[in-house]
Amino acid sequence: MRGTLVRLGEYNRPRLLQGVVDYLKTQHIDVTIRVLDGQTAELWVQDSHLEKALPIWQQFIRDPHAQQFQDAAWALNQTSPLFTYPSSSLNLMSRAKALDPFVFLTALICFVTFFSLHLVAPEATFHTFQFEKSNAFHWFSPVFLHFDVLHLVFNLMWWIYLGDKIAKQFSLLTLITLFACSALASNWMQYLIVDANFGGMSGVVYALCGFLWLNHSRYPHGPMLLPKAMIGLMLVWMLVGFADILYVSMANWAHLFGLIVGGLLGWGWGKPSGTST
Repeated sequence: MRGTLVRLGEYNRPRLLQGVVDYLKTQHIDVTIRVLDGQTAELWVQDSHLEKALPIWQQFIRDPHAQQFQDAAWALNQTSPLFTYPSSSLNLMSRAKALDPFVFLTALICFVTFFSLHLVAPEATFHTFQFEKSNAFHWFSPVFLHFDVLHLVFNLMWWIYLGDKIAKQFSLLTLITLFACSALASNWMQYLIVDANFGGMSGVVYALCGFLWLNHSRYPHGPMLLPKAMIGLMLVWMLVGFADILYVSMANWAHLFGLIVGGLLGWGWGKPSGTST
């Protein structure tokens, strides 16, 4: 009788991933592959095989070039590729359709707001979304305001990348809770410590980063959804903001309190799917 499938991990370098898939098969571990976007795949195994498969996967993450993985294809006489590449196009429409709807809708609102702020009605748009303590909508609305293209692209890149992962590996409720709590906390603290002249989703992005960081710290056997190097980059960027050495003004307190709120939620939240006990 077959058991329940559990998620072993995710990887985005198909030529290397072939090696661990083949090696797991040599160890008589059945592997189910779920291709996400033509470049990235999830590996799922039977729950009865997870205890044996997890150390192999962790070894692969540490050293994907290990000889045992390179030799596995020869042992299986494997000739068919793990991935196929139907075209070199970006497939933007299919990628957008694959996004979690809440992630997509939030990004779309940011784009429309940016367009209105710069090309339609700058003053009216700013005052519509600016923080205002007497209006509950304005406690959240500054996250949709972005003042330049780099600001918009940077935040939405992280929002789409991390938000979609959280929605799919935890739940949509997890992502909405993170969004609401971090927007509320980061906006209020930036207002109380500095003023109401700020905007952007950076506080929410830092919350997503903190959530994945602390959740993985508590459940280290779960999938690594955010590499440590990325966490380090985000922390360095926050310190640069507080050092005030950039040509732009940054909502540093929104970043900090977003990170704190996300970290607290990540530590107290449950395990992501595919995490062993």
